Amino acid sequence: MDLTPDVSSIGSTSMSGRKKRGCTRGIGLSKINKALDKKMKINISTKEGRSTNAIQSAKLSNELGMIARNILPIKPRWIKLTEVEMQIAFDKLEQKLDVKGLRTDEKVCASIKKLLSLKSKNQRYRLHMHYLNHRKDSKSSTMTTAEWIDLCTYWSKEKT
Repeated sequence: MDLTPDVSSIGSTSMSGRKKRGCTRGIGLSKINKALDKKMKINISTKEGRSTNAIQSAKLSNELGMIARNILPIKPRWIKLTEVEMQIAFDKLEQKLDVKGLRTDEKVCASIKKLLSLKSKNQRYRLHMHYLNHRKDSKSSTMTTAEWIDLCTYWSKEKT
């Protein structure tokens, strides 16, 4: 009985049949919403500008980060975002979370806008680092060519 393995089969595995990790962002919130059978409620303190509950604050921060990266257009300045773009971001937030007073309370709305502006600023910083390392040759995959050209123009004028 020959127990030696076939030499042609050693080290040859099929890469196309492998399972990949997949997206994990937002899965925790989806599980919570499914377990509660409704959207997670977020109460924002008007004094602090964010939720006092740690879990609520973390889920809100994660969701706002995803909105800033994937939904909002990246513009050179935060104030260049239109009200329509902000409403789209608020609609996306309301799909996942039940933020108390999002549309009715001005302080809550201002707090959410402030948190979104910080997330957008972080994304713009990451893109600026990408620009400094690669220059105009390669744009980020998360944005349109027009947005990338606007940002590159803004960053090139910044030096002069």
